[in-house]
Amino acid sequence: MKGFAIWLYTTDKELFASLRMVLASRYLDANATIIGNINAWMPLFVFLAILLYLGKPKVAVYSLFFGLGTFILCFQASAILANFLLQPAPWKVEYWLHGFELPAFANGAEISLPDWPIAAMVGTFHFSRLRIKSWDNAGLLILWLPISLFCIVRIYAGYTYPIGALIALMIGLVIGWLVFQLARNVEILAPQMQDPSDSQENGDSFES
Repeated sequence: MKGFAIWLYTTDKELFASLRMVLASRYLDANATIIGNINAWMPLFVFLAILLYLGKPKVAVYSLFFGLGTFILCFQASAILANFLLQPAPWKVEYWLHGFELPAFANGAEISLPDWPIAAMVGTFHFSRLRIKSWDNAGLLILWLPISLFCIVRIYAGYTYPIGALIALMIGLVIGWLVFQLARNVEILAPQMQDPSDSQENGDSFES
């Protein structure tokens, strides 16, 4: 286990250094902490809430409740794993070992592996996409692009390492899917909660 932890940390640092070298720019150095801050992406969550409401207006509160639950569960799962794995954030390591300040230094984050903002954003989006049948088309899947940008900027700023972002991505996908399955099963068991617009002739609104 110790050998694996050393390999993981070494690999993460190499990937992190390579990514920063490839993407190095003054703009990212100056704005990475802003773009990589989840608070700056709150309009996206508001947009998801509006889509959940418009997609199923009869059960909007129900959908929003599970969407918020997805966000909280992703945060909790990431925090628990981060405390267990105990990998410090890049900004902390680089500063104390080499005196090099990463953009995230001023907004020091203690959670690194995995990164909870990435998990929460991915999980909430994935749940919303599965919850709304119309999101199966390729046009709306383009929202994965800004989410991918968020992940990359989080790494560049020094909030987390690449493997931390990857694990967070997996946490978000799994929890988003599990919460969607829970919401679907609860709704099936309580037919009065189903949106009347979801008729059999229109197909199953829960298929992904």
